[in-house]
Amino acid sequence: MSVKIRFSLLLMTTMAVIGDALLMPFYPQFFSQRFGVLDPKSAGIYLAAICFTVMWAFPIWAYLAKTIPTLFIMFITQALAGLLALSCFWVKSWELFWILSLAMFTFKAGYLLIYPLLMQLEPEENHARVIGFVSIIIHFGAILGALLGGSVLQIADVSKIYWIMAASDFIAMFFCVYLWKNFGLHLQTSDSVTNPKLEVDQKNREPASSWRTYRLGLVMLFFYFGANVTCPFFVTFWQSISKHQSTFWSGVIYSIPGIMALCVLWVTHKKNIAIPTMFTLGSVLVLSVVGYSLQNVSTETSVIIGRILFGIGIYYASIYLELLIFHGGNKDAYATDVSRVYFFQSMGVVFSSYCAGVLVDHANVQMTFYVGSFFLILTGVTFWFMKSHLLSGKTTSASEINLSSVITSQSITEFKGAKHDF
Repeated sequence: MSVKIRFSLLLMTTMAVIGDALLMPFYPQFFSQRFGVLDPKSAGIYLAAICFTVMWAFPIWAYLAKTIPTLFIMFITQALAGLLALSCFWVKSWELFWILSLAMFTFKAGYLLIYPLLMQLEPEENHARVIGFVSIIIHFGAILGALLGGSVLQIADVSKIYWIMAASDFIAMFFCVYLWKNFGLHLQTSDSVTNPKLEVDQKNREPASSWRTYRLGLVMLFFYFGANVTCPFFVTFWQSISKHQSTFWSGVIYSIPGIMALCVLWVTHKKNIAIPTMFTLGSVLVLSVVGYSLQNVSTETSVIIGRILFGIGIYYASIYLELLIFHGGNKDAYATDVSRVYFFQSMGVVFSSYCAGVLVDHANVQMTFYVGSFFLILTGVTFWFMKSHLLSGKTTSASEINLSSVITSQSITEFKGAKHDF
């Protein structure tokens, strides 16, 4: 794949994630300041509605991408999302805000097509490192978005955040036009030389079994529920136990898991360390549960240490599970496979967001850590029982699916300098 194409697609992903993450930790505060809505269930229900909207919208865009070029879809969807973001800046009605903002996220979901497009343009042997770098970009974008959102909440009118959201969508439009003009709608380049043997292998492959996809989807549902149930009210929880009430520093603490993902990438590159093969899905899930337990101790030190361990565990677990989506599949079906699994991921986030609001309303914020730990354990148990089905594939043996292949110093060097290989 051309370096220019890769860089543009990854930068588009970064901008989109930053835009999405601006208000993610701060919706309770945003609703309170902008609309005077104080009910804690409102934030949970709204986040659930966002996820539910994207959950249904993304498969529609993936279906259209079978016949309409992905770049054209992304150009149109990001343009409409940007205009709707500007409308959210002006709106004063709580009900109208719901309608316009959910419409905005319907079109924002179009940028999710970047992920299967990246995987389709890369050879299969590079999928693990692609997933690793996309995960890093998502974490980086979430960190920057949370810090930027916290800063805006502290120094300016909260509605100004929607100007930044609109800007991220319009920047994505610019990159769509750039790629379209230089490489065509289908991103054909002079270095897109295919291997005839690989082409035949891809044509002979059948799309991933629906039952395998649904089994993986169930594991993803439990994982995303457990990983996200503490998110809507974490800032509220931190401010209740900390002497530091600044929204900026609350955003920093919220972003520690993403910061840890970046630190792991830097260490593996600097020290030339490969991820040990003993880092199985089960071990990193246990690490995440320990992180949750430490956060539930409710002291500043224990929360910070817990966020660090939780971030490392969730990072590796998410890469492992994402790699399974493309394991032994057909490139032509990647968008369909991703949209199916994303449906279950979104269901996990939807249920977790709503459940968080109910738990805080009827119990307390700390209960979300207990529920999150339970669902992470349930993820490991479910994966264990379905392991033989999930690791079955046409081209890779089960023993080759491990975290040691995801990020190494060599893969980072290739990413920075290679023109034909990721």
